[in-house]
Amino acid sequence: MARVLHKLPFFDRTTSVSIAEDQLVIKSDQIVFWVSIAERHRAFLDPGTPRLPVILDTGLSHNFAIREEQLSQWAGLYPAALPILGHARLSGSPANLLDADVWVYRNKPGERDAWLDDSPFRLELEAGIAVYPRGSPTVARLPLLGLRGLRWARLRLAIDFSTNRVSLNTPQRFWFLG
Repeated sequence: MARVLHKLPFFDRTTSVSIAEDQLVIKSDQIVFWVSIAERHRAFLDPGTPRLPVILDTGLSHNFAIREEQLSQWAGLYPAALPILGHARLSGSPANLLDADVWVYRNKPGERDAWLDDSPFRLELEAGIAVYPRGSPTVARLPLLGLRGLRWARLRLAIDFSTNRVSLNTPQRFWFLG
């Protein structure tokens, strides 16, 4: 079993994160962690790939959703450069499904905005990522990772509400390791 997120904190108050010269508000009880997005089927992530915050959204009916302007400004990718896998409607808004993987940065235990020196975990998303076109009216402020993406990778999610900590692990490799 490999740790992807370990004792990642979430807060009962408003906090903020910085990205691309912007200060973004994180509402209370939002589980936020950091990822990179890259073309699919890469064996390794380029160390210079930009990191961006995402919200774990258990109600999202897709793998991963991001606005077109966030994809280009924060992730450094342009939708036209990624193959289209299909189309979807999320929260009533149309979105293109683009062929990309999400790489999750392993946090330092107990810290949200600090990472281990380990390689990020590649979350291969069979149906790709949903990208909302510019100006979509009902789109989230930050990118969202849904449970479908975690389920596809067969990850184990644990949320401890007594300590406001989240852990995300790969499945155990051997049954006898408990």
